[in-house]
Amino acid sequence: MTPIDKWLYPDLVRFDPERRAEAIGRARRASLTWAELACLGVAVMAVTSVTGRWVRLQDVAEPVANTLGNFLLAIPLLAVLGGPVLWWRTRRSLRSALPRREEAQVSAR
Repeated sequence: MTPIDKWLYPDLVRFDPERRAEAIGRARRASLTWAELACLGVAVMAVTSVTGRWVRLQDVAEPVANTLGNFLLAIPLLAVLGGPVLWWRTRRSLRSALPRREEAQVSAR
């Protein structure tokens, strides 16, 4: 576990070291709630709005350059606006897995 993982996912420390990779993998594959989906939709609409205006203001005549410019601008914007939603989903999933894990350990004793 890297230091940034400890900072991003503090609940991951409570898992056994050999189970951490499996836990984070399951948490990242968890389904999104309706609120998270709505936030991602808003992020995509905002990025689409910004990139559409940016290209029109630049007066780029080449369609390839136009598409490349949109792509180079959209990827970091999506990471900044949509990334926190995915991080939030992963932390929520890790937290929800912890009580079940601790209950299973208590019942096994």
